[in-house]
Amino acid sequence: MIPNMKPHGSIHWMHPRGAPKSKGIKRYVYDIESWGLFASKYAFSVVMNIETEEYDIFYDAQSMRSFFESNKPCQAYGHNANSFDVFSMYNRDEIYSSKMLLRNTDILEIKINGVSYRDSKYLFPLRLSQLGESMGYPKGITPQKFIDGIPEAITKEDEDYCIQDCRVLAKALKGLEESFAEWCGKPIGSVSLPLTTASLAYRVYCETSWPNHWGYTDKKTGKWVKRTSCKAWFNNTAQMAYYGGRVQVFTQPGVEVNNVISYDANSMYPSVQFENPYPDPRKCWRIGHTFSALIENLSRSDRVVWADLDLVAIEEDAQLFLPNKNEDDRLDWTQNTYSGWLCEPEIKFALENGWIVEKIRHINSALAIYPFDDFITHFYNLRKEMKKNNDPREIFCKLVINSCYGRFGMKPYEKRISDEEGLAKAQDQEDYEERYLQRYYQPSSCEYPYLLDTKALDRTPESQMFMWASFITSYARVDLAHAIKAAGDDIVYCDTDSIHLKDTSRISVENNVPMGDELKEWKLETPRPIPRAIYWEPKAYKHMETDGNTLTVKHKGVRTKGDDGEWLPDAGDLRKLQHSFSTTKLATALRRNLTPGDLIIVPKKSKRWYLNK
Repeated sequence: MIPNMKPHGSIHWMHPRGAPKSKGIKRYVYDIESWGLFASKYAFSVVMNIETEEYDIFYDAQSMRSFFESNKPCQAYGHNANSFDVFSMYNRDEIYSSKMLLRNTDILEIKINGVSYRDSKYLFPLRLSQLGESMGYPKGITPQKFIDGIPEAITKEDEDYCIQDCRVLAKALKGLEESFAEWCGKPIGSVSLPLTTASLAYRVYCETSWPNHWGYTDKKTGKWVKRTSCKAWFNNTAQMAYYGGRVQVFTQPGVEVNNVISYDANSMYPSVQFENPYPDPRKCWRIGHTFSALIENLSRSDRVVWADLDLVAIEEDAQLFLPNKNEDDRLDWTQNTYSGWLCEPEIKFALENGWIVEKIRHINSALAIYPFDDFITHFYNLRKEMKKNNDPREIFCKLVINSCYGRFGMKPYEKRISDEEGLAKAQDQEDYEERYLQRYYQPSSCEYPYLLDTKALDRTPESQMFMWASFITSYARVDLAHAIKAAGDDIVYCDTDSIHLKDTSRISVENNVPMGDELKEWKLETPRPIPRAIYWEPKAYKHMETDGNTLTVKHKGVRTKGDDGEWLPDAGDLRKLQHSFSTTKLATALRRNLTPGDLIIVPKKSKRWYLNK
């Protein structure tokens, strides 16, 4: 079993969630400008009322803090603010001892002195400039003095730049909340936004597309209660078949390849949710683990299966595509055997492409349903209509249909407690010794203690349904495998929903993969082939012109462009030292005695490629 799974014989429940009711409190957006990427070097800030767009300008951080606290209870949104802006008002110890809602080390919400500080990047997972362009309110160009970190007098142009940033965020939040209310059938102004896009998308799904037969009549009230369940065995075994996207370098790593083109799938996860069958958790069975039973159920249109089995690729040209793990516990797509749980889409593709079943240990079969068709159809068509009418809200539809699937694969995690009230409450619990784990951010000196509430691990997220999550990613990997097959020996790289290949296989791909702008279709991303390309490892490659000038660099976690927007000289060359530029997170600051919200530069050396080891 995977850690923190429910016992196989218990019941796994999935609960719908509705739109949260409006709290009826004041809500603001705020943005600070600083001298350099240091929250501690505050320059000035703007606070804007979301409803009225009235704003105030503050020239010291404590005045902004006093403004928020004098208007408590209130909410204050900032983009990336809980990693940066909030630390201009509160120091490390104040935030540490506040009540926080964390996702690992990411701070979703901080509650302190009656103010709820929320980070809008978890509702809009894109840059503020991209959000502004989508909303029709382009973000301005950051004044150079704030980039250089050289204090100068604040001008009206500086203030207007910051005001525009706040206006972009205020309009986006207000527009999303109004759309959320409309989608859920609630009056505008009666709902409030959840903390994340995935949570919002799941709530919209529950309000609009929850299967009608999922529920029961409450014996006491006689009311219909929306809920569904299955034996935990079925959810647990589906979790064992849950893997992420396929990212792979096919060409010889570090060796240049010429005339490369790329294709992307249109909205991959919404595409595979649409018009594909998924398991009904209310109708699941364990069946005899024989080859004939497997083949029979794979052939049935009214059933879907997932099985624990051993597969072997026996044909010379069999595509190696299954999600194995290597000795470093990383996904390895090059092995010619597979042993473990696997969902129907990949089982079928394997059997059709040179693999055979060697052994079967378990087979689960479920009634096939189409739980996403109405949801995807409605929001995809709504987005198309909005784009046609230049309605900026189309970005909200895109976020909703692309974010919903993630809720089904959520795992429980330990709740972290460091605020005084939370610590005191935990210590009063009778099961304190068994339930809580004592930890320290600085273990050597036993400073900055916190508790991990292990009871949270016993409660699976209300939206968790691995039968859906595992099938979604399985369908997506099979769609990708079909595109890779069409590229043949010319494939050079793939990443979840895209393929890169030599231009010589363009015709083969376009003849065998559906092309266009709709769901379940792919589109060419490079009308002109890339003259020169080099692929180092997953998530790290460089595209160049014939003369060597950089076209694109993808290198996860490192800085590739300078403050002037130009490519750095060594960007995309993993033989050279790279650097990660970010602001110091609270957990890092507590562990290493640093200032949260200030710039931290970390050198990055490729284990395989860096020359000066």
